[in-house]
Amino acid sequence: MFKHSPERRRLWRRCVIAGQAFHSLQLLLWAVWTTGVLSRAYLYVRPALDAQEPVDLTGLVIHCVLAGLMGMLVLTLIEMRLEPWRFLDGGDV
Repeated sequence: MFKHSPERRRLWRRCVIAGQAFHSLQLLLWAVWTTGVLSRAYLYVRPALDAQEPVDLTGLVIHCVLAGLMGMLVLTLIEMRLEPWRFLDGGDV
């Protein structure tokens, strides 16, 4: 049927290994991002809970959204620095 050259097989293996490395990096970065957003929420809510006052939900949402957006920006910059080939434009390929 189809015969693939050793060069093509080597290239395929490199792509698979790079994909697996990307998924582990992506998993780590998403875990750090989630932890950052949750800890920001905890730091915002804790003083109100300690003082037994109502929690300002609007402020909580604003703080978490801003922390999440800044975290996403940082994650994107880290991914672009460590794995720039994931962000190249393929053109008409």
